[in-house]
Amino acid sequence: MRRVRRSDVDRWMARFVGIVSSLCGLGAIAILVRLGIAAFSVPHRLTAGALLFGAAIVLIAGFFLSVDYRLTFNRPNLYGSILGLTGWRGLGVFFVAIAAVLAVQAARRRELDALAYALVSAAASCWCWMRAFRIGRRQNDRRAVDAYLDACYADFDDARAAALQANRAAQLPAIDISPSQGKFLQLLARSIGAQRILEIGTLGGYSTLWLAGSLPPDGRVITLEFNPRHAAVARSNFERAGLSDRIELREGPALESLAAIERAQEGPFDVFFIDADWVNHPQYFTWALKLARRGSLIVFDNVVRDGAIVDTHSRDAAVRATRELHERLGSEPRVLATALQTVGEKGHDGFALALVVADS
Repeated sequence: MRRVRRSDVDRWMARFVGIVSSLCGLGAIAILVRLGIAAFSVPHRLTAGALLFGAAIVLIAGFFLSVDYRLTFNRPNLYGSILGLTGWRGLGVFFVAIAAVLAVQAARRRELDALAYALVSAAASCWCWMRAFRIGRRQNDRRAVDAYLDACYADFDDARAAALQANRAAQLPAIDISPSQGKFLQLLARSIGAQRILEIGTLGGYSTLWLAGSLPPDGRVITLEFNPRHAAVARSNFERAGLSDRIELREGPALESLAAIERAQEGPFDVFFIDADWVNHPQYFTWALKLARRGSLIVFDNVVRDGAIVDTHSRDAAVRATRELHERLGSEPRVLATALQTVGEKGHDGFALALVVADS
């Protein structure tokens, strides 16, 4: 059966918009070329307004061509880097500056051309700011939905709240899972009666606290962290929560720690939560299979990469590794696996879940 990535209507709409965008971009480039010809043929007409307007046209052309590139080849990582919230605001400020300079020139010299250029630049700035506002409002809506779901489902816990505060105070990367995602992990672990959990990527230990909360009194979490500073913050969070007896944090490269766990025959583990250096996710999957049993659950976080995984030509090592992970999860006969994309306060990402159905 042929796999359909988008509906026919969406596909033809993308093509139509791509063609229109390309024509607009080419038109903008033609205007820039015309300005250059005029400048060389009549040097005294090479005004500051023409130069500034030419710079604006270059940006507009680049914008339209980048949109066309994204729609044609579906490369959202490029789309996000160019058209992100910061980019829209920056472009809006740039057009405002151009409009102000040209407006001053038009007032002083009474040049209608400069006034026309200023109006075009002002309109472009307004459009960019409207786009930035829409993106910001959409992001705020996602945060509001997450906050509502967290209030409904994620049990408030002083120790976990203190851990998040301590992580912020220590200026750790703000990449902790959300409370609802933590509750989801806890439910997964409880649903299979997990007693031994292996986590790769501790950070400040927020996800570890959720996992440890799913264990019986004699349960155990082994969590691996490469960064000593992160590990120190996590240990403090574990002690504050009173869960140090259930959590063992091991520092160092995760691949070395995994090899040591295998040598010590500390497996099998019931649940694996893998949220570490993404370029090594395929290797972590290999190790998880070695240390798993029939019925174990393997959970990977950050497997959508803001949609960049559809970029077959990406040069991003993390994107390439994530694509390899998906291909292996989908073809590995020892697991039943799927992946879901998520949208929330953490942006556009997702997780993959694999159930081990055969012994390694």
